[in-house]
Amino acid sequence: MDQKQWEQRLDHAAERVSGAVTQGVHILEDAFDKGKGTLKDELGPAPSGPGTGAAPTSKGSPRFGLALVGLGIVWLLHSLGILQQPVFPILLIILGVYFIVRAK
Repeated sequence: MDQKQWEQRLDHAAERVSGAVTQGVHILEDAFDKGKGTLKDELGPAPSGPGTGAAPTSKGSPRFGLALVGLGIVWLLHSLGILQQPVFPILLIILGVYFIVRAK
C-alpha cells in the first residue's frame, strides 16, 4: 500500500471517529436535557420564600460525566488500535476547543 492510499484510509477513519464522537456528544446532551426536564416535572414547583425550610440545592454540571465518557472513548479507541494514528490527538484538541468555545 502506498502513502496516498494510507493517507486516504487514515482520513476516512478520522472522519468516522469525529462523526461518532460528535453524534455521541449530541446524544448525551439530549439525554441530559430530557432528564433535567423529567426531574423538574416529577418534583413540581419548588417552594420559595422565607420560612419554607427549603435549602438551596446545587446541581452538578455534566462536565464530569462528559469527561468519563470521553475517557471511555479514548480507552476504547486505544484498544481498537486507532490511537496509534497521529490524527487522533488533533481530533481531541479540536473537540476540546469546541467545548471551551461553546461554554462561553
